Amino acid sequence: GYPAEGGLLSVTVVSADGMLADGLSTACFVMGLEGAAEYWKSWGEADGFDLVLMDEAGTVYVTAPIADVFTSDYPVTVITRG
Repeated sequence: GYPAEGGLLSVTVVSADGMLADGLSTACFVMGLEGAAEYWKSWGEADGFDLVLMDEAGTVYVTAPIADVFTSDYPVTVITRG
């Protein structure tokens, strides 16, 4: 019954599979920024999803494959696999 305290305000999962995106958005929110980024690095390509995350400081993190088409009024950091 306690709220998640992973340091994220928002998680968006971009995927052709709606059920996958729904489940991963909750899981990544609970994992926090580092956990979500590591999960994407391990499984994003194989499972076909990308992430847009916003932390409590107002920084947006977007995964590399969608970074070129993503715009924001907030500072943006690109998450890469390398």
